[in-house]
Amino acid sequence: MKRIDWWLEYNKGRDTQINGQVSPGNNAGGLAKVREKSLGGARKGGNAPLMEVYEYAERVTQAGLVFMDTPGYDPVSATGQTASGTSII
Repeated sequence: MKRIDWWLEYNKGRDTQINGQVSPGNNAGGLAKVREKSLGGARKGGNAPLMEVYEYAERVTQAGLVFMDTPGYDPVSATGQTASGTSII
């Protein structure tokens, strides 16, 4: 929740939207809301416990399943993950 609160504060007064809508490509694929996209991710995610949450490009030191808060734009997201030392994206 701290990460969501941070993004909401960060985007105040900016020309951005945090409204639960998916990208045009996801919408064309049949998804209407981020919640639907998240359910698909959860379904594929298995049952490993979440071990840690990291900020963008922060060095990952925890073994196991971790989450990195990144922008939704894949090239920028992958850059942060690579900078963190990840081995699988």
